[in-house]
Order: sequence, then structure tokens, then C-alpha cells
Amino acid sequence: MGTDLVWVGVRYRGIALPDIMKVMRSWIDQRGYQLRHFDFVFSGGGTLVRTQFTQASEAAEFADAFAGFLSRDCPSIERIGVAAPSEMSSAVHHQEVG
Repeated sequence: MGTDLVWVGVRYRGIALPDIMKVMRSWIDQRGYQLRHFDFVFSGGGTLVRTQFTQASEAAEFADAFAGFLSRDCPSIERIGVAAPSEMSSAVHHQEVG
């Protein structure tokens, strides 16, 4: 994969958001990966964490590590199901990453 911007969506249900964010941020920082975008969306069915990577290979590795999915478009809470905690290794919070 090239250097196109790639989104990753990761759905969770039944896990505290601070715990998810801490593990993801640590994983990203340990590898020195650079994000373009990092936010989350709450719905009655769970939480969708959305990240955008500048390197497609990094996005694919992150998606694999967190049972996520790759997308060329920003993932939407309406389009896909929520992963239960056993399937993993509304308000919007948005944070642009420099």
C-alpha cells in the first residue's frame, strides 16, 4: 500500500473508552506512527473509534491489531455493527493530530 490517507474504524461495546484510548495511543506511540485524525463517536450500540493514518501500511497494521476495518472514507456509526469485547485483541469527540 502507498502513502494515501486511510481511515480505520474500530467498534467496541462494553469497554470503557479511556481504557480503549490508552491502549491504542500506547500502541501507536510505541511504533512512532503518525496519525492525521483521531476521534470517537458514541451510540446506543457502543463506541466507534476513528483514526486516519498517513501511511496505508500503518493503517492496515492498526486495523489488524484492534480488529478494525479499513476505509477510504471516514467510518460512520450508521454503516456497520459493533464488535463485542470477546471479538477484539450520539456524541462525537474530535481531535486533529498535527
